[in-house]
Amino acid sequence: MKIIFYSYSGVHSAVVAGAAYLGLWSAQEAASLQFSGIPFFGCQESKSELRYLGNDKQGNQVYTLGVKGEMELVPRAIQDFLQLMEIPAQDLIMINTNLFINRMSRWGERLARYGLIKTGNFLARQGLKKDFPLLFKEVKKMLKRQGVLT
Repeated sequence: MKIIFYSYSGVHSAVVAGAAYLGLWSAQEAASLQFSGIPFFGCQESKSELRYLGNDKQGNQVYTLGVKGEMELVPRAIQDFLQLMEIPAQDLIMINTNLFINRMSRWGERLARYGLIKTGNFLARQGLKKDFPLLFKEVKKMLKRQGVLT
């Protein structure tokens, strides 16, 4: 199975959620704003690309993706492609991390995306520090509903 965490930029809330899910990052690191250990965090070279973060304990592959303003279109297009290729839809879980972040995080993602990288990354870090508990709680809930977590 493949799990894709997606957000506006794909290099902020999506990588934080993916890294936390994989156990690469903790709530303590979020509280202290230690984002340097998160793969791809704030990385502008790979925006809008599907990025592999690693495998979870069950062997599921975990990715992140930036979708810009196409929060509904991109997942729908991917699901349609799977159907067209006769790949079972249950082999893919897509989680929109933008649903669980505040305005500061959203603005940070957008500003970084449009070239104000330092300001955007700063705002995203500040926002994600506050967002992390809800973000991780909701991600775990969604993965439990899908049968990935028990």
